[in-house]
Amino acid sequence: MKKILGLDLGTNSIGWALVNEAESGEEKSSIVRLGVRVIGYDNFVSTKTGKESKEPEKDFAGGKGISPNAGRTMKRTMRRNLQRYKLRRENLIEILKEYGFISDENILSENGSRTTFETYRLRAKAATEEISLEQLARVLLMINKKRGYRSSRKVKNEDDGQLIDGMEIAQKLYDENLTPGQFCLRLLENGQKTLPDFYHSDLLAEFDKIWAEQKEFYPDILTDKLKENLCGKNGKQTWAICATPFQIVGIKRDVKGEELKKENFVWRVKALSEKMDLESLAVILQEVNAQINNSGGYLGKISDRSKELFFNRQTVGQYQMAVLDKNPNASLKNMVFYRQDYLDEFNTIWETQAKFHKELNDKLKREIRDVVIFYQRKLKSQKGTIVFCEFESRKTEVEVEGKKKIRTVGSRVVPRSSPLFQEFKIWQNLNNIELTDKDSGEMRALTPEEKDTLFQRLQVTEKLRDKEVLSILFDKSAKKYALNYEKLDGNKTRAAIFNVLGDSGLLSFDSNKELDEQPLYKLWHLLYSYEDDNSVTGINRLVNNLKLTFGLSEETAKKLANISFQDDYGSLSAKAIRKILPFLKEGHKYDAACGYAGYRHSASSLTKEEIENKVLKDKLENLPKNYLRNPVVEKILNQMVNVTNGVIDAYGKPDEVRIELARELKKNAKEREQMTTAISESTKKNEEIVKTLQREFGITNPRRKDIIRYKLYMELAANGYKTLYSDTYIAREELFSKNFDVEHIIPQARLFDDSFANKTLEKRDVNIKKGNSTAYDFVKNEYGEDKAKEYLIKIEKLLKDEKISRTKHKHLTWSEKDIPEDFIDRDIRDTQYIAKYAKTMLCDIVKEVVSTTGSITDRLRDDWQLVDVMKELNWDKYKSLGLTEEFTNEDAAESVRLKIGQSEMTIATTQWTL
Repeated sequence: MKKILGLDLGTNSIGWALVNEAESGEEKSSIVRLGVRVIGYDNFVSTKTGKESKEPEKDFAGGKGISPNAGRTMKRTMRRNLQRYKLRRENLIEILKEYGFISDENILSENGSRTTFETYRLRAKAATEEISLEQLARVLLMINKKRGYRSSRKVKNEDDGQLIDGMEIAQKLYDENLTPGQFCLRLLENGQKTLPDFYHSDLLAEFDKIWAEQKEFYPDILTDKLKENLCGKNGKQTWAICATPFQIVGIKRDVKGEELKKENFVWRVKALSEKMDLESLAVILQEVNAQINNSGGYLGKISDRSKELFFNRQTVGQYQMAVLDKNPNASLKNMVFYRQDYLDEFNTIWETQAKFHKELNDKLKREIRDVVIFYQRKLKSQKGTIVFCEFESRKTEVEVEGKKKIRTVGSRVVPRSSPLFQEFKIWQNLNNIELTDKDSGEMRALTPEEKDTLFQRLQVTEKLRDKEVLSILFDKSAKKYALNYEKLDGNKTRAAIFNVLGDSGLLSFDSNKELDEQPLYKLWHLLYSYEDDNSVTGINRLVNNLKLTFGLSEETAKKLANISFQDDYGSLSAKAIRKILPFLKEGHKYDAACGYAGYRHSASSLTKEEIENKVLKDKLENLPKNYLRNPVVEKILNQMVNVTNGVIDAYGKPDEVRIELARELKKNAKEREQMTTAISESTKKNEEIVKTLQREFGITNPRRKDIIRYKLYMELAANGYKTLYSDTYIAREELFSKNFDVEHIIPQARLFDDSFANKTLEKRDVNIKKGNSTAYDFVKNEYGEDKAKEYLIKIEKLLKDEKISRTKHKHLTWSEKDIPEDFIDRDIRDTQYIAKYAKTMLCDIVKEVVSTTGSITDRLRDDWQLVDVMKELNWDKYKSLGLTEEFTNEDAAESVRLKIGQSEMTIATTQWTL
């Protein structure tokens, strides 16, 4: 008797069943115990907002980030910041008392009528005039409360915009009365390729000048309302808004690349003094607005405030007091400045007051400024949390404080942004590409020449869409082929640097040579490892290093310093990648390349002998906190551990485990989001079909099979509503008659697939004749070779016109020899994230772990009529709610059914008291 544990892992719960399976005729199979463990997600919050997730399971299925830690850590950070501020305040007060600035009797805040902004006034005054030491103490305590924004290259958010450190350029624009467009055109005419970033306010000023000039020529079109609509829009949105009022038809540009870039700036300059045609003006507004959008955001506003301080020669306190003088109700809460601006203000106030108070010496200045107010420790290194490479690491026993512990030693994984990993990933994808000839249906891999062509292109671009890939490979005949990838990721690191440097020797990289000798690797490592300094934007020292090490200009170095790389890590170490990569370049797929490199790429690829000799654990171990990147998956797997260990405690260790995963657990966040969207759209479409069936076919309560039949009928519209095998016309009034069947293209006896992609409508007698043949084999055997050729042409046209899916096309053209050998078409997702971990963990306690697909469970649920059983059990509840009805079914039998749901139960009316 074999003891089998079945596990059904879902986001809401884990279903389990322990069964004894007979291994001989003398034994009898039986269910030992079954049950469900519900998974709770208390305190899970959105990783984006930090607010509690009301429906965490639904958010996860929709691809949204949720975490049990985000809210807690966010609040903890707020608590820590408050504690640190209080500690700084206490230390500052202690020093001020020690040096006699204040005493315990002093009131350090506004006191009395008309003193609301007294400290702000003192702060503004202290930059130029004498104030008392007691008043200075109040000013210092105010500066201590808000110390300003300090940039960190490692912590950037695209939504926040970009920090600008272009005061020198802003001064040139001011002194020479130039717009950013005029300045850029001058640089391009002088042969400079790298252009600087500009302050948000300078770009807005240019937009206003262009708008004012062109409004003189188009007063009826360039209205205030249109300008308001364009405010805050990106390039694409700007073009879309301008399209209708400008009556854009699309102009063909004769220039490309650098020439196109230059021409755009020429137009921007002309627009300041000449009438432009409306399409050219749309291009100009699009370009300027795109730059404005990129320079805006939280960080852009900080940069602009800093610029105002510079040009107005003000301190932060003077700026804020000017705002309050203009509007006493103005809010200063979100008026953030650079940390450097506060430092400059501190130095200005101290130097001014030192002229009047001899107590203000350099020693006290350093103590208050550098030790108390502006001290900030470096971020703690997280290198110890980087995981070890699965191929180049091992576990070893060490003794710590007299106790033996298991430690992992070896090489750690590389950052994903490493040029080595980027190249490795590209070759891995290139070897997995399959091209399908749409005419013949033949599939093939890329040739070495095609791989090399794509590799060179992917080296200088972040990604390529499938249409771009096919266009590069086949030019005009690209439409003849289909690709098994929607997009291919390129070398994002090299592409980002290429966009700044162009074709440069610094992009040279040979993975076969020592990494530290490669120019690209050295440049990447300097950019990646650098954190920040005490300058305004945190990159001054990095810019200087880039200039000295690589001989770059100031502007080019600044552009490179502002590049942000991916902050996550790959799955292998540099040592392992360098062993595997040569075999990937030879054209081997990843698993084979690992084998040639001397690695076993999957723990499940153990030999029978290794499986038999494997030492199994008595129980599973819980995953350590934050062990996985996905906290939801980590929680599910730990609940799986609890269920499995509970079964072992009660009934002993199973001989085999069979595991099934919910659909959403087999997909990444983006795929879950797409799946949720598709389900939503499908539900909406089905609701429309239900109304059509009720209105046009008189079906009061359409069932699921009615909806499927109608969808299959509409799919045949492109074929003149004729069936695909026998070309029999289906009259609308015959659609729901017994003359036509919903037919499985590949019989379920041959391929376990009950999806829409494996169904079509066919005449009943033809369906009976077809039996267990595939669609193609039946047409060929029943109607002959010529008819089979016509059939294939017809199917290809339906695919080309996007009337059928690629999966249905595959099923319709398959011969018997094309059907997978396995009873089920194996789910390739079984090797993905959660399945990989679940199977690996379970293999520690049993020798055999088998993955199954949800389609089997769905089919068994239907075959065993479990849905109907549940309805029977809940019949009284449905009846009391008025959700049941009597009707006559297709076989003229009296039946009852629910008004909800898509299935019915044929039950004798005498069995029920209706």
